[in-house]
Amino acid sequence: GSLSGDVRQNKAAVHPGAGTQATLAAQGAINVGGVEVGGTGVFTGGSSSHIDLGYTHIGGRLTFTLWFYALGNAGDNARSWERLMDIGSGAGANNILIARFSTTSRLATTVFSTAGGSYTLLGPSGSFVPGVWAHVSLTIGRSGATLRLNDVAIASKLGNNLMPRVLDRSRFLVGKSWWTVDAMYLGYMRDLRVYVVDLSDAQ
Repeated sequence: GSLSGDVRQNKAAVHPGAGTQATLAAQGAINVGGVEVGGTGVFTGGSSSHIDLGYTHIGGRLTFTLWFYALGNAGDNARSWERLMDIGSGAGANNILIARFSTTSRLATTVFSTAGGSYTLLGPSGSFVPGVWAHVSLTIGRSGATLRLNDVAIASKLGNNLMPRVLDRSRFLVGKSWWTVDAMYLGYMRDLRVYVVDLSDAQ
Protein backbone atom coordinates (compact mmCIF):
# COMPACT_ATOMS: atom_id res chain seq x y z
CA GLY A 1 0.00 0.00 0.00
CA SER A 2 1.04 3.59 -0.37
CA LEU A 3 1.45 6.05 2.46
CA SER A 4 -0.01 9.54 2.23
CA GLY A 5 -0.30 12.42 4.63
CA ASP A 6 2.03 13.86 7.22
CA VAL A 7 3.34 11.27 9.68
CA ARG A 8 4.71 13.96 11.99
CA GLN A 9 1.22 15.39 12.37
CA ASN A 10 -0.39 11.97 12.87
CA LYS A 11 -2.27 12.30 9.57
CA ALA A 12 -0.82 9.41 7.62
CA ALA A 13 -3.24 7.00 5.95
CA VAL A 14 -2.72 3.83 3.96
CA HIS A 15 -4.34 3.10 0.61
CA PRO A 16 -4.05 0.13 -1.75
CA GLY A 17 -1.48 0.70 -4.44
CA ALA A 18 2.22 0.77 -5.10
CA GLY A 19 4.66 0.23 -2.24
CA THR A 20 6.47 3.10 -0.61
CA GLN A 21 8.88 3.83 2.20
CA ALA A 22 7.93 5.43 5.48
CA THR A 23 10.06 6.53 8.38
CA LEU A 24 8.13 7.00 11.60
CA ALA A 25 8.66 10.28 13.36
CA ALA A 26 9.21 10.34 17.11
CA GLN A 27 5.85 9.94 18.85
CA GLY A 28 4.14 9.97 15.47
CA ALA A 29 1.42 7.52 14.46
CA ILE A 30 0.34 5.80 11.28
CA ASN A 31 -3.42 5.50 11.18
CA VAL A 32 -4.93 2.88 8.88
CA GLY A 33 -8.47 4.18 9.07
CA GLY A 34 -10.67 1.34 7.86
CA VAL A 35 -8.43 0.67 4.89
CA GLU A 36 -9.89 -1.43 2.10
CA VAL A 37 -7.73 -3.97 0.34
CA GLY A 38 -8.79 -4.93 -3.14
CA GLY A 39 -11.89 -2.80 -2.66
CA THR A 40 -13.45 -5.32 -0.27
CA GLY A 41 -12.14 -4.33 3.14
CA VAL A 42 -10.96 -7.91 3.63
CA PHE A 43 -7.47 -9.36 3.78
CA THR A 44 -8.03 -12.59 1.83
CA GLY A 45 -6.13 -15.60 3.10
CA GLY A 46 -3.78 -17.34 0.73
CA SER A 47 -3.56 -14.40 -1.66
CA SER A 48 -1.19 -11.46 -2.01
CA SER A 49 -3.71 -9.08 -0.44
CA HIS A 50 -1.86 -7.22 2.28
CA ILE A 51 -0.30 -3.84 3.05
CA ASP A 52 3.41 -3.11 2.97
CA LEU A 53 4.31 0.12 4.77
CA GLY A 54 7.90 -0.28 3.68
CA TYR A 55 11.00 0.83 5.54
CA THR A 56 11.01 1.80 9.21
CA HIS A 57 13.72 2.94 11.59
CA ILE A 58 12.30 2.38 15.06
CA GLY A 59 13.09 0.58 18.30
CA GLY A 60 13.31 1.15 22.03
CA ARG A 61 10.07 2.21 23.70
CA LEU A 62 7.16 1.34 21.39
CA THR A 63 3.39 0.87 21.36
CA PHE A 64 1.39 -0.84 18.60
CA THR A 65 -2.41 -0.75 18.60
CA LEU A 66 -5.03 -1.97 16.13
CA TRP A 67 -8.57 -3.26 15.78
CA PHE A 68 -9.17 -6.59 14.05
CA TYR A 69 -12.13 -8.77 13.07
CA ALA A 70 -10.89 -12.24 12.20
CA LEU A 71 -12.79 -14.56 9.90
CA GLY A 72 -10.68 -17.71 10.21
CA ASN A 73 -11.44 -20.40 12.78
CA ALA A 74 -9.06 -21.98 15.27
CA GLY A 75 -7.94 -25.46 14.30
CA ASP A 76 -7.82 -24.60 10.60
CA ASN A 77 -4.33 -25.38 9.29
CA ALA A 78 -4.88 -22.78 6.56
CA ARG A 79 -4.90 -20.11 9.26
CA SER A 80 -1.70 -21.19 11.02
CA TRP A 81 0.30 -18.23 12.35
CA GLU A 82 -1.77 -15.73 10.36
CA ARG A 83 -0.29 -12.28 10.87
CA LEU A 84 -1.86 -9.07 11.98
CA MET A 85 1.50 -7.32 11.50
CA ASP A 86 5.14 -8.28 11.03
CA ILE A 87 7.96 -5.72 10.94
CA GLY A 88 11.42 -6.95 9.98
CA SER A 89 14.00 -7.56 7.30
CA GLY A 90 13.31 -11.25 6.79
CA ALA A 91 12.19 -14.33 8.70
CA GLY A 92 13.84 -14.07 12.10
CA ALA A 93 15.59 -10.85 11.13
CA ASN A 94 14.76 -8.22 13.77
CA ASN A 95 11.03 -8.96 13.66
CA ILE A 96 8.29 -7.45 15.80
CA LEU A 97 5.09 -9.38 15.13
CA ILE A 98 1.53 -9.94 16.32
CA ALA A 99 -0.21 -13.10 15.16
CA ARG A 100 -2.45 -16.07 15.83
CA PHE A 101 -0.44 -18.63 17.83
CA SER A 102 -0.17 -21.60 15.45
CA THR A 103 -3.73 -22.81 14.70
CA THR A 104 -5.09 -22.01 18.18
CA SER A 105 -7.47 -19.30 19.40
CA ARG A 106 -4.58 -17.58 21.21
CA LEU A 107 -3.07 -14.19 20.38
CA ALA A 108 0.71 -13.99 20.42
CA THR A 109 3.51 -11.52 19.85
CA THR A 110 7.21 -12.22 19.33
CA VAL A 111 9.96 -9.61 19.49
CA PHE A 112 13.45 -10.24 18.11
CA SER A 113 16.65 -8.18 18.23
CA THR A 114 16.59 -7.22 21.91
CA ALA A 115 19.49 -7.12 24.33
CA GLY A 116 18.00 -10.20 26.00
CA GLY A 117 17.34 -12.13 22.80
CA SER A 118 13.91 -12.92 21.40
CA TYR A 119 10.79 -13.51 23.50
CA THR A 120 7.10 -14.34 23.03
CA LEU A 121 4.02 -13.11 24.89
CA LEU A 122 1.17 -15.60 24.64
CA GLY A 123 -2.45 -14.73 25.36
CA PRO A 124 -5.03 -17.20 26.70
CA SER A 125 -7.38 -19.36 24.66
CA GLY A 126 -10.15 -17.25 23.19
CA SER A 127 -7.99 -14.17 22.63
CA PHE A 128 -7.97 -14.67 18.83
CA VAL A 129 -11.49 -15.60 17.78
CA PRO A 130 -13.53 -14.84 14.64
CA GLY A 131 -16.66 -12.79 14.27
CA VAL A 132 -16.02 -9.98 16.73
CA TRP A 133 -14.11 -6.70 16.69
CA ALA A 134 -11.25 -6.75 19.19
CA HIS A 135 -8.65 -4.15 20.13
CA VAL A 136 -5.09 -5.35 20.63
CA SER A 137 -2.10 -3.40 21.87
CA LEU A 138 1.55 -4.26 22.46
CA THR A 139 3.51 -1.93 24.73
CA ILE A 140 7.27 -2.27 25.16
CA GLY A 141 9.13 -0.11 27.66
CA ARG A 142 12.11 0.13 29.97
CA SER A 143 10.56 -2.15 32.60
CA GLY A 144 8.87 -4.77 30.44
CA ALA A 145 6.37 -5.64 27.70
CA THR A 146 2.60 -6.10 27.86
CA LEU A 147 0.08 -7.53 25.39
CA ARG A 148 -3.48 -6.25 25.92
CA LEU A 149 -6.82 -7.26 24.46
CA ASN A 150 -9.69 -4.79 24.78
CA ASP A 151 -7.59 -2.80 27.28
CA VAL A 152 -7.03 -5.81 29.56
CA ALA A 153 -3.52 -7.21 30.02
CA ILE A 154 -3.46 -10.84 28.81
CA ALA A 155 0.31 -11.46 28.81
CA SER A 156 3.33 -9.61 30.13
CA LYS A 157 7.03 -9.98 30.81
CA LEU A 158 9.19 -7.95 33.17
CA GLY A 159 12.73 -6.88 32.35
CA ASN A 160 14.82 -3.93 31.28
CA ASN A 161 16.23 -5.68 28.20
CA LEU A 162 13.03 -6.32 26.23
CA MET A 163 13.05 -3.28 23.95
CA PRO A 164 13.92 -4.01 20.31
CA ARG A 165 17.08 -2.38 19.05
CA VAL A 166 16.73 0.84 17.09
CA LEU A 167 17.66 -0.14 13.55
CA ASP A 168 16.45 -0.27 9.97
CA ARG A 169 13.76 -2.81 9.16
CA SER A 170 13.12 -3.14 5.46
CA ARG A 171 9.39 -3.91 5.46
CA PHE A 172 6.38 -3.33 7.72
CA LEU A 173 3.89 -5.99 6.64
CA VAL A 174 0.22 -5.77 7.62
CA GLY A 175 -1.78 -8.96 7.12
CA LYS A 176 1.26 -10.95 6.00
CA SER A 177 4.15 -12.84 7.61
CA TRP A 178 7.84 -12.73 6.76
CA TRP A 179 7.75 -16.55 7.06
CA THR A 180 6.46 -17.97 3.75
CA VAL A 181 4.88 -21.00 5.47
CA ASP A 182 2.59 -18.79 7.57
CA ALA A 183 -0.96 -17.91 6.55
CA MET A 184 -2.13 -14.57 5.24
CA TYR A 185 -4.51 -12.82 7.61
CA LEU A 186 -8.18 -13.40 6.82
CA GLY A 187 -10.49 -10.71 8.17
CA TYR A 188 -10.91 -6.98 8.66
CA MET A 189 -8.54 -4.55 10.31
CA ARG A 190 -8.61 -0.85 11.12
CA ASP A 191 -6.87 1.91 13.08
CA LEU A 192 -3.36 0.52 13.13
CA ARG A 193 -1.23 2.92 15.14
CA VAL A 194 2.47 2.91 15.96
CA TYR A 195 3.77 5.15 18.73
CA VAL A 196 7.47 5.59 19.41
CA VAL A 197 6.79 5.67 23.16
CA ASP A 198 5.38 3.17 25.66
CA LEU A 199 1.89 4.46 26.34
CA SER A 200 0.51 4.20 29.86
CA ASP A 201 -2.71 2.37 30.72
CA ALA A 202 -4.53 5.69 30.91
CA GLN A 203 -3.33 6.70 27.45
